[in-house]
Amino acid sequence: MASPPSTRATRGRGRPRNQDVDAVAASWNDEDVRVLFELRYKTVATRFEGAKTSKQVNEAWSLVASQLCVNRVKVFTTTQCRAK
Repeated sequence: MASPPSTRATRGRGRPRNQDVDAVAASWNDEDVRVLFELRYKTVATRFEGAKTSKQVNEAWSLVASQLCVNRVKVFTTTQCRAK
């Protein structure tokens, strides 16, 4: 038996949206961006260049995000760093 239309939850088609903290945009300032680029293109560059699998690339981005959090004393997720 189907639920009555009034109590049935309507759902859009396709894949459900990811409802985690990455939905909130990070507040980036010039110094945050400078440190991010320095980490990505200087400090951790060899990890990205040597990555042969997507898992290794994800680990490199995790390292960038964690070092950025420590250096800037702010919370940045891997997804936010990747999107910047």
